[in-house]
Amino acid sequence: ADIVRVSLDDSGRVDLEEAMRALVKKDIHRILVEGGALINRAMIDARLVDSLCAYIAGVVIPGGRSWVGGTALKELDDAPRFGTPEVQSIGRDILLRYDLEHRFPMLAVDEE
Repeated sequence: ADIVRVSLDDSGRVDLEEAMRALVKKDIHRILVEGGALINRAMIDARLVDSLCAYIAGVVIPGGRSWVGGTALKELDDAPRFGTPEVQSIGRDILLRYDLEHRFPMLAVDEE
C-alpha cells in the first residue's frame, strides 16, 4: 500500500483537490467515496464528483444518519442540482445514478 501525504485546507481537513491531483499522478483516475456525511458534502461542494449513486430501499429506519452533512443552506436555491437520473431496479430497491459536471473534466497534472 502506498501512502500519499497531502496538505490540510484552511479548516484543518484534507485538501481534496491536492489529494485528487496526487492520485492522478499515480494513474488513479476513479475512486469510490463511500464516506460519511461530511466527506460526501465536501466532495460535492468542491465539484469533485462525476457520478452520484443513491439507493432507495422500501424500508424506513428511524433515527438513521444523513448521507450529506455540514452547515445547513440558507436558501434552497444554493443547493446543488442534478439532472435526470438513470433509474435501475435492483430486486425491491431502486438505484438512481446521476452524472454530474466535474470541476476538472480531465484532472490535469502539472508538469514538473
